[in-house]
Amino acid sequence: MATIAASLPSGMRPIVQDLGWIYLFRVQKTTKFISVQGQVHQLGDLVKMGEYWRGQGLVFKRRGRRWSYAEVYWAPGYAEPWCLVTHRLRPIPQLYAIRYWQEVSFRDLKSDGWQWQVSRVWPPDHAERLILVMALAYAITLCAGTTTPLPLRWPSFDLLPSLFH
Repeated sequence: MATIAASLPSGMRPIVQDLGWIYLFRVQKTTKFISVQGQVHQLGDLVKMGEYWRGQGLVFKRRGRRWSYAEVYWAPGYAEPWCLVTHRLRPIPQLYAIRYWQEVSFRDLKSDGWQWQVSRVWPPDHAERLILVMALAYAITLCAGTTTPLPLRWPSFDLLPSLFH
């Protein structure tokens, strides 16, 4: 079962559902939500920092209201909550967090550091190999950056002359 955690045009939602995929959207905190009880809320108003809320109701006014499940999670230290909408009962915030990690990694590979877009590699088989090498280099860089180096033990300078004879 595939999960689509992305910006998806509303006309694509039924197609995604027909394929058996799960859609998970992060929507704006001002998105209107009509609860099962008929109460209208902006999703971002349902929680304060450090709180979590989940419910079922109607969203997406422009292209026709859709019954959906919504979760709003405001993690401590973040400027605003994550407002998540899906057609599945449990749109866990951790699933969306994976999407965010993937976006940040892709941005690092593309425009923020590794500059993949200037490689001018367009053939898919060549681009596939380049991305693989870049992803491995990225992983090694991250691993090296997260380890604490041990103090280096330099060899005695008395040994240096014997290396050159």
